[in-house]
Amino acid sequence: MKNKFLRGLIGTSIFIAVFGAASTAVMLLWNWLVPQIIGWTAVTFWQAAGLVLLNKLLFGGMGRHCFGMNALRRSGPTFPTWKERAAMRDRIRAMGKEERREYIHRQMFGCGPDQPEKTDHDSR
Repeated sequence: MKNKFLRGLIGTSIFIAVFGAASTAVMLLWNWLVPQIIGWTAVTFWQAAGLVLLNKLLFGGMGRHCFGMNALRRSGPTFPTWKERAAMRDRIRAMGKEERREYIHRQMFGCGPDQPEKTDHDSR
């Protein structure tokens, strides 16, 4: 129990530090570039934090992500070797049309071949 609490505390602290650093970077870049280029006013730290959140909502999504250390541990190396690529190409060529369609669907809407998860798209 203690170990889980400590990991949660460390994870929360890291999140706050990274979010604060991103907000500070946005604030500094905005205040350096935008007033000179466009003529708009400078922003505060909290306005920059809002811009970071807005950027995350508009461009990054808020759902499940298929990256990070857990995904790397689960899926192995990021870039396959040429042998692995050739083997995958042969395996895909040997699939039937429906099997290939299901494989592509799993790759697009799941987190790789190991653990495809249900998404909103699957329920349609």
